[in-house]
Amino acid sequence: MGSCMVSTSNPYTSSMAKGRVIKSASAKIPKSPEVSTRSKKKLKTHVVDNRKKSLDIVDAPSAVIENREKLPKDIKMIEKSLEKHFLFNNLTEVQKALVINHMELYTINHGDTIFKQKDPGNNFYVIATGKVEVIINDKRKNILKAGDSFGELALLHGTLRSATVRALEKTTLWSVDRQTFRKVVHSINLMHYNENKAFIENIPLFNLLTKDQQESLLTMFRVHKFTPDFKIVNDGDPGELFYVIKEGEVAVMKDGNEIRRMKKGDYFGEQALLYDCLRTATIVSLTNVTCLSLSGTALSTALGNSFQRIIYRNSLKIAMEKDEGLNKLTNEQKEKIIENMKVYTLSNDEKVFDKGSVVSKFLVIVVKGSLRYNNPKPIEEIRTSLEDLGQEFSLFQCLFSKEFTTKSELILESDIVSIGESHVGVISIEDFESSIGGELNTIIQHNNILSILKKIPLFSTMSQSDLKKIINALKLINYPQSEPIFTETSQNSFFFIVNSGELSIYKSTKLIQTLTSYNYFNERSLILPDSQNYTVIPKTESELWSLSRDSFLKIFDETVQAQLLSRIELQDDSIKIEDLVYIKTLGKGTFGNVFLTAHKSTHAFYAIKTVSRKKILAYQIHTNILLERKVLMNLDHPMIMKLVKTFKDNTRLYLLLEYVSGMDLFDVLRKLNILNEEESKFYAACFVNILDHLHSRDIIYRDLKPENIVIDCEGYPKLIDFGISKIVKGRTFTIVGTPHYMPPEVIEGKGYGTSADFWSLGIMIYEFLCAGVPFGDDEDEPYAIYEQVLAMRLIYPSWIDPRSHSRKIIEQLLNRNPVMRLGGCIENLRAHVWFSGINWEKLSVKQVKPPFLPEPEKLDREIHEALQRNSRIEEYIEKEEIKDYIKINEKSTFQEQEGWDEEF
Repeated sequence: MGSCMVSTSNPYTSSMAKGRVIKSASAKIPKSPEVSTRSKKKLKTHVVDNRKKSLDIVDAPSAVIENREKLPKDIKMIEKSLEKHFLFNNLTEVQKALVINHMELYTINHGDTIFKQKDPGNNFYVIATGKVEVIINDKRKNILKAGDSFGELALLHGTLRSATVRALEKTTLWSVDRQTFRKVVHSINLMHYNENKAFIENIPLFNLLTKDQQESLLTMFRVHKFTPDFKIVNDGDPGELFYVIKEGEVAVMKDGNEIRRMKKGDYFGEQALLYDCLRTATIVSLTNVTCLSLSGTALSTALGNSFQRIIYRNSLKIAMEKDEGLNKLTNEQKEKIIENMKVYTLSNDEKVFDKGSVVSKFLVIVVKGSLRYNNPKPIEEIRTSLEDLGQEFSLFQCLFSKEFTTKSELILESDIVSIGESHVGVISIEDFESSIGGELNTIIQHNNILSILKKIPLFSTMSQSDLKKIINALKLINYPQSEPIFTETSQNSFFFIVNSGELSIYKSTKLIQTLTSYNYFNERSLILPDSQNYTVIPKTESELWSLSRDSFLKIFDETVQAQLLSRIELQDDSIKIEDLVYIKTLGKGTFGNVFLTAHKSTHAFYAIKTVSRKKILAYQIHTNILLERKVLMNLDHPMIMKLVKTFKDNTRLYLLLEYVSGMDLFDVLRKLNILNEEESKFYAACFVNILDHLHSRDIIYRDLKPENIVIDCEGYPKLIDFGISKIVKGRTFTIVGTPHYMPPEVIEGKGYGTSADFWSLGIMIYEFLCAGVPFGDDEDEPYAIYEQVLAMRLIYPSWIDPRSHSRKIIEQLLNRNPVMRLGGCIENLRAHVWFSGINWEKLSVKQVKPPFLPEPEKLDREIHEALQRNSRIEEYIEKEEIKDYIKINEKSTFQEQEGWDEEF
């Protein structure tokens, strides 16, 4: 763990509300009245989590509830009341009607309480008759009458009520609960999402798009409704939109004559996405028609490139993945080849290869149409390995790839020509080898070794360039059968990868494992001398790649070696709860507590998060705890807190975590005041790398904010607290997060994916440069914050240059259309002009100088005292749990299912 194993703040208390004070900004920005107003910055609201269940507290316990039919005047009154709230303004007419239909009538007697201040909220109310009073801290603040409404925030999440509401006379209220409201909103949104997704997946034009690219199109479609006999497009007009028929039937007309009809699932206008051309027919609606439309401009904006270019790239990649030799290349190498390839359009019978050509000079890939070998003599007689190809080369085939990669001198005896119009990608052997970095067979061998190194925890977070240094230092050595490579008693400082052969691993003469090609062993010896405790004997003659500790240490400096040593400590899954001593309490959350501990023997520090079984049962968070463990198990990144292992007993569950020393980013921002461009760029680039690691594993973080980030002893951010993260393929609808950092699509309940995290990143970049969040900076009520997020435009302080690149990156990330935030893909975001100058590879392995280093705090005395006490760590955990005693309702129907925690 190195010498910096202390915390100068409380980084694990991520949900604590904190204020950021601007001491003086005069050194970094011009004096401005706007700067001084930031010194009284409001506290940020706590995290909201719509997943947790309340402790059986219900609204209006004395109410008489009836589900009676609503009169037209009731519906009109409810509709008028709903217009006052943004929450309902974003619903469709169908959704509003369904919500109103599900509302029940509550009758409350004079003096009865509808809900109390600080109780969890669950229902929204519209007063039909009577009056109620609003009481805050035992003082009447307002009186509401018929037509007024209250409690709308409860429909989003179970935030504690901010006031008590009591009936001043016999009162009737129309009410809907959160579960019913969310079900209505989610079911319709999910239905539309699934319908549109099915349309896209069944349209051949989009078949060549990846799943992620198809997903990004879903928010780009617009809905159009046409009455009968409406001309949707006119012959000869500019082609701007592509249409998919969702409902109804249309006629295709040419010169006043009907050519054919199209119905649900058919599409027209695809040329608008591919080429800038005029319409070639008129489309008229025969019935009421609903269409989804997509413009070429929107498509290019969403995917970051022209649609035609995307189709070509995807086609070329599919072809390489289908090819026996080329599929062994990495994605990066394939992308480089595609980048250097030229795509040609061939007319019918146009030549690709002339008779007498040496086929190994160029690699040719068919991306549209097909090609024909013109020689009457069967191609199999020219090369028997082409038997599977026959006389034609079809879509996604690589012509003569074996000859190309082996540099064969095969000469064609006839032309190869296009059948009809065809498109082909072409690259020369010189450009091909330049793209991948050498000859194919050598590169494939390096790729195999590289894939092994990436699986080894010790090397998994190294940069590509560092891994290549290791590959270049490997030596290939032959070992005869039955001659031990090393024994339990011998010293050995070599790391090995099996290239060929079979090895037997023994411990105390007992066979414990057999290794074959591309297995590895003894990697710890590169950092920890004499660490092996087993014997390795070749079962057959074997060939092994080897790397000595001396060669390894010459490659990496002491800083990298220290990082690797820390990683080895975090891989020790033999630790037991009794091996740890309590040092201090790090943080207390709603569900769990976090403690700093030290290993009795190694003195290495660990954080341990504990969650009592009583709380798990009371709040019904079984699924949440399992999900948090699953998320952490999937993560391995130098800027993300690492899970070491988990424990359990009859009282609680434990997560043993990497202890991240340093200062949380919230406090760093208070210390640094307003960040300059370079400081902001450094932290933002780190977060892009962190989010890329999460999203590549289908993990949405959902609460990116300064309080959840620790600046470690090396000055780099480390993401902590994965309590509300989720593994999602597609979309999720749960409302969780911190209001100031929540994107519109989360608030509206329309469904969201990983792009939600990039909105939060945009908020943070704004906060770095402007000393406050852009929406609701002076608000601490979630409802007021949500209104601003959904409706308010971005306003910058006077010191932010209107022409600055920082405004461009902020506005891209804070685009209310989630698809636009990346500019097409993560690489396009990294290529944004604001990030120019960032060395992404060096940043990923902490080789860029950070803007701030926390001052480490010494804990030697605390460790010494803890070891002297040698008390059971459970004693300290129990003391903290007593402070937040949870009472479980004896009538509760909540039950703990047996075996739910077996993963722990």
